Amino acid sequence: REALLDIRPKDKPWVLHVSFPGPHPPFIITEGMNESIKTRPFPVSYDNDQVSAGEQLNIRRSYASEIENIDKLFKRLLDKVEATGEMNNTYVIVMSDHGEMLGDHNLFGKMVPWEASVHVPLIVKGPGVAAGRVEDMPVSTVSAIRFILDQAGAEMPHPVYRATLAKGAEESVEDLPIFSGLSTRDIDFRVVVKKLNDTHTMKIVCCPRGCPKGNSRIPSEAPYPQLMAFNIKVDPQETTNLNGTKEAWDLAGHFEQHYFEVCMQDAAKLHLKDNSKDPKLLIGQKVFLTSHRGEQLTDNNGQLGMSMNEDAWQKWTMTDAGDGRVFLTSHRGQQLNDQEGSAQLTGSKDECEKWTLEKADAGKVFITGQSGKKLQDFNGSPKVTPSADAWEVWTITRAPADPVEVSGKFSLHSGPVAAGGTHRWVPDGASALVGAAAAAVAGLAVISFTRLRIRGIGAAAAGTSASDGQAEESLFLASGKRGEQLLLSSADEA
Repeated sequence: REALLDIRPKDKPWVLHVSFPGPHPPFIITEGMNESIKTRPFPVSYDNDQVSAGEQLNIRRSYASEIENIDKLFKRLLDKVEATGEMNNTYVIVMSDHGEMLGDHNLFGKMVPWEASVHVPLIVKGPGVAAGRVEDMPVSTVSAIRFILDQAGAEMPHPVYRATLAKGAEESVEDLPIFSGLSTRDIDFRVVVKKLNDTHTMKIVCCPRGCPKGNSRIPSEAPYPQLMAFNIKVDPQETTNLNGTKEAWDLAGHFEQHYFEVCMQDAAKLHLKDNSKDPKLLIGQKVFLTSHRGEQLTDNNGQLGMSMNEDAWQKWTMTDAGDGRVFLTSHRGQQLNDQEGSAQLTGSKDECEKWTLEKADAGKVFITGQSGKKLQDFNGSPKVTPSADAWEVWTITRAPADPVEVSGKFSLHSGPVAAGGTHRWVPDGASALVGAAAAAVAGLAVISFTRLRIRGIGAAAAGTSASDGQAEESLFLASGKRGEQLLLSSADEA
């Protein structure tokens, strides 16, 4: 490798790509390499119950020894650059194509979306680069291409190579989402990461065919699309799934259209029930409270009841009441109340309206009032009781978004007929709602319509009549079914 520098061009910029075969399984090292690391301590793998602690330590020492060996090879290469007299005019970038699970979550290898596999080093050295600067803004290895082209004064070949690397001490890294992914016969995922603030760096994962194994704390290898989100700033082991938060749904708008549609729609319809493992993730959302009998708690004109329907009367808004408790507000704006040991509805928000959510078995919860009694579905009649058995368990799931009135200019394009003959409308380009519509559904990117009224301005749409430059027509969905989905995107023209 050093010899390649002897034939470098002398009259124009040059780039040398140097690749090393390790560190890589089976992590076999020489006696000399072992001598350097044999007594060093290393943390054991995270959440690994299949390999003994002693064997984990041996594996990690061998891995570290291979990295140390690459450091020595780096030095040989950099010494050669120094000998040519060009070190002060040379940029050096050190990075990796993938990480290594190294036993975390009982997994070795790569090809999974978890942090140990996709989070890699990136070090830049050269003229104008601030020595010792550590940047916590997520960047992509693809950004190194843009950095190299910028320094060479070359033309940018593709907009994907965005300038997310900073050179100077005062220059900031662009606050942009970064992307990763892999598609093979057996594995398919996409990852988007963005720093939201100093305490939150959100990572969202979409797996259209279920996420691969490698995270022992989150259900994976499911037979359906999965959407997962983590705050990797404080949870690098990805143990708490935040896929029910507005921040996660907002970030998902950066997925490619196919991944966006599959993971977002599927999560919205079916699989946000995973949030019942930590129902407080649904604070600020509208939810259904489903009893052990499979019925939903309802506010029937001011009277608590149970119903098999999942409509507006069964929706409750869960908000933070402080002290780890929540308010549960019905569609009529009344609070669920534990007043002197009985379940009622009231208009106030005081101690009697505060409820504690306690985990029960199988992803269910107990809903406990200020009296210490638990909400119960007693054969279709809501009440509170001091017991804690099967009659007191509830499942809390996200409710579909309420219908919203959308105004503004949008472009609708006919999409493919989905399985079962359902016809969909999809936008041209981006797959995200804009303006008031997005705010109204708290980040959800899919709205269901029974009927959509379209008003064309300046020209008549096909099948409508124009009058004074305006056209108005009621558009009924082709199948006539409730819940047909339309995705809206902004457009310059109506």
